Amino acid sequence: MVKTLALLIVAGSLVACGSNPKALPEPAPSESDKGCYQADWQAETNPVLNKRSGPEGLDKYETRTPAKEHGCP
Repeated sequence: MVKTLALLIVAGSLVACGSNPKALPEPAPSESDKGCYQADWQAETNPVLNKRSGPEGLDKYETRTPAKEHGCP
């Protein structure tokens, strides 16, 4: 009985995952959105890198002067 139940669950999962849903494609982000996203992501990540790596780890990274990235408002 237990093997039959497990087999039915596996078979049901395979049937459910094997279907071909008709999903709408998502529009690709424009270039200006990508630039702002990258600048925001870098701004959030930089303090974490600085805190974890310490003074000797900072020598590996070049710090740039704060400036607006291309395409950001």
